[in-house]
Amino acid sequence: MSISKYILIRILKNEYHLSIVYDDWLEDNDTGQSAKNITIATAYELQCNDPDWFVFYPNAGWIEIDIGFNHAAGDLDLALYDYTFNLLTKSTSTSNAEHLTWTLNYSGPVYAKVYGYASAKNAYTFKVRNFTDDFVPTPGHLATNVPINAALSWQSRIYQGAACDVYFGTAGHLRKSCSQDAANLI
Repeated sequence: MSISKYILIRILKNEYHLSIVYDDWLEDNDTGQSAKNITIATAYELQCNDPDWFVFYPNAGWIEIDIGFNHAAGDLDLALYDYTFNLLTKSTSTSNAEHLTWTLNYSGPVYAKVYGYASAKNAYTFKVRNFTDDFVPTPGHLATNVPINAALSWQSRIYQGAACDVYFGTAGHLRKSCSQDAANLI
């Protein structure tokens, strides 16, 4: 059986505005228990009319979550929870985006909640990224290599070329362990 919904508009003036806002295709996901499974590194276009909960399964390492929206149309906030629904962190700015970064010491379910400040409603984009520390940089054979220590705060990501390992540091330092010009790898 199909149910139809109708809207009756009676025009009393020359001008009127009608706005109909539908929930997104991932509803019903208003609680942590009804969270919808999402894919890491996929961008979603969604509508927040009530709290939206998502679950995803990152590897141990760090995650970044971003939502983007027009703040003037409604302020949205973002929260991150572990597998037992303990709040890990949240982002509650007054800009057109919310951004979270968190380091996980386990692989498994993580929950994100998008909600409107003071019950605001708004359209938004949503994306999760997951980074892991699978590679540990080691100094090469050249005397010009810089020892990796806490003062440099080296990230443990390596971009490997055919004959060169390139190391990136959080302080903006770049070291290479061969004579190949690594500038084209940046």
